[in-house]
Amino acid sequence: MVMKGTTMECLRHYLGTLPNDQKLVREARQPFCDYVRCTHEVAMSWVRKRREPVSIHLILVRLFLQDHGYDVKELERANPLIMRCNRAIAEGVTTIERVHEALGYSQVSDVYRSLQHSKTPLPERMARLKRHLDEVFPDKGFPEDP
Repeated sequence: MVMKGTTMECLRHYLGTLPNDQKLVREARQPFCDYVRCTHEVAMSWVRKRREPVSIHLILVRLFLQDHGYDVKELERANPLIMRCNRAIAEGVTTIERVHEALGYSQVSDVYRSLQHSKTPLPERMARLKRHLDEVFPDKGFPEDP
């Protein structure tokens, strides 16, 4: 584990470990920007302006940090099925729109609240989400809720 902290604490730490040289830092930051699907300027605005990433970017930042050895506090009690869904989105095998359809929410913002772990879907919605993920992203050793 590199460090334990909130998303923003871990993000600041990660970006702070990159080289200071202008050309090298851009090169070093590229894998992060590619994974999170953002520009270099947007990534740096999250740190410099103390703005937090939102929606899909927040989900992808947390997964990237976790994959790079960070213990992101917001993921400590994450629902395994929601984490599996986040991975499926990150790997491009499903989309927010398809998850929105599977969960049956009236607004996409409710999907983001669920995927960011601030709202737990009702059991019947979770069952629909599981069916969707079983179709597009077979279980790869992710633990399921009982």
